[in-house]
Amino acid sequence: MPFREKVKENIKNRQDEYIALLKKIVRQPSTTGNELEAQTIVAERLKSKGLEVDVWTPDYNELIKSNFFKFLSNNYNRSRPR
Repeated sequence: MPFREKVKENIKNRQDEYIALLKKIVRQPSTTGNELEAQTIVAERLKSKGLEVDVWTPDYNELIKSNFFKFLSNNYNRSRPR
């Protein structure tokens, strides 16, 4: 069976499990700067599958030196419906 078909079959067979995981992640508050709980869920899931997870807190002063860093001037917390 081609790889793409294997992936599709796996998703179909484990759809309920994947939906439950997604719901768990989405239920966690994860506004800019407050993503830890959602990240922890993902990290724990990856660890449970045998992956090594490197978790660290980014250093803003180092990030802004990168050409790939884009400062978010919009505060997403204000635009979210309550």
